[in-house]
Amino acid sequence: MSKVPVTSFDSVPTKHVGTPLRMKNNQLRRAMKIQDLTIEGMSCGHCVMHVKKELGKVNGLTIENVEIGKARVQYDETNVTPDQVSKAIEEAGYRLVSSSK
Repeated sequence: MSKVPVTSFDSVPTKHVGTPLRMKNNQLRRAMKIQDLTIEGMSCGHCVMHVKKELGKVNGLTIENVEIGKARVQYDETNVTPDQVSKAIEEAGYRLVSSSK
């Protein structure tokens, strides 16, 4: 039978419940808002490309999916406003009809 070395519990890292997780750049991770968008005026793949391009310019917003007439995005409400999302879609040449979640 081999002996297993005993270590002090003081040297074992612990995870505290409720402690915010940290991202690579050491910023605290916040709860992300997921929003489904309905977009008017899109009709082809080029439309999808234009919407992705403009949404990609919004700092702090993550694009989950863009299809003809709709998109799903994630963002931290402390850094990104719904108005910024709407303006990005308008910059692409389309209109945000509704958003949910």
